[in-house]
Amino acid sequence: MDASEKYWWPLVGVALGWLLTSFSSSLKERGERRYRTGELLYKLMHIENQLNVMIWTVDAYWEHAKDCIEYENYRKGISDRHFLEPVSQLDDLAKSIDSVSGPYPLDALKLHSLINILRKCKMANFQESSKNLEIYVRLISAHDVALEQTRKQISINISRLARRHGILTFIKIKIHAFKIGKHKKKNENFLRRFSGEILGAVKKGENQNLSSEAPKGSST
Repeated sequence: MDASEKYWWPLVGVALGWLLTSFSSSLKERGERRYRTGELLYKLMHIENQLNVMIWTVDAYWEHAKDCIEYENYRKGISDRHFLEPVSQLDDLAKSIDSVSGPYPLDALKLHSLINILRKCKMANFQESSKNLEIYVRLISAHDVALEQTRKQISINISRLARRHGILTFIKIKIHAFKIGKHKKKNENFLRRFSGEILGAVKKGENQNLSSEAPKGSST
């Protein structure tokens, strides 16, 4: 071994060690990013599912409510008790968005805007406005459009993140979305029938209570 080889091989060893360390660090960073993306995907899909149920349910109630006041009371009740409950899940979603804001800053900005819209839709209360048909229809229409557009934007972001997570994830999510769309009409019809039966039972109970209280009122 001449003098040049004596110094050359240690340098090669250092270079190989640096390359291996860089490669290992890159794989680890990629794995962590993929994990954070998958976690965000799950939370977005969960929110999308709640949006679908909320939209289908209130649409079903609209056909059976006797007036805007009754409809708004049911809509607000469903929103308060079931929609995005617990509300802390939006805070958890915001944290997951922040965790991928480094590699995907524009996507994170758009998703935070969607969270703000969801918070406003969650808190929306039109009970006072429901006393005026024209005003209420305008407000509830704007509210419904905001919900539907937010749902569509979340769906678009789910597809975009799924592609970044991996081709298999993207394919699985597309198959899942296809199955939901395939059964959408059936679910909507079921909710309409179910809503009608529930409202009918509630009104029947109210009428029975009124009839049972009538003799007591007449005897006083």
